[in-house]
Amino acid sequence: MTKPDNIICLLMMIKLRPGLYIGTKSLVRLCSFIDGYKFAMICDNKKYKINQYHEFNEWLAQKYHIRESILWDDYLIRFVQNESEAFDLFYEELEAFLKENNIEIPDVQ
Repeated sequence: MTKPDNIICLLMMIKLRPGLYIGTKSLVRLCSFIDGYKFAMICDNKKYKINQYHEFNEWLAQKYHIRESILWDDYLIRFVQNESEAFDLFYEELEAFLKENNIEIPDVQ
């Protein structure tokens, strides 16, 4: 397994093989995984490239006019029928954000 060098690369690896990383296509599981990843990096005093992910969160909040104190994952789930669709919507939005900001989408295998 390739070691990701940033959060976007890790997210693309999860998109390719969600069962390997989070068990099933689920936005809630994905968010929990990301939170655990960030926590582990903080506990190990490791610097990790998360800025693009924070910028994505802000971009998504602006796009969907999220002004209430609700987490963006809870907000996205409102637009779809199930967790799998929410997972797919997250990645559609992430890729739109990356393209709009001229950020290369990592090619993961």
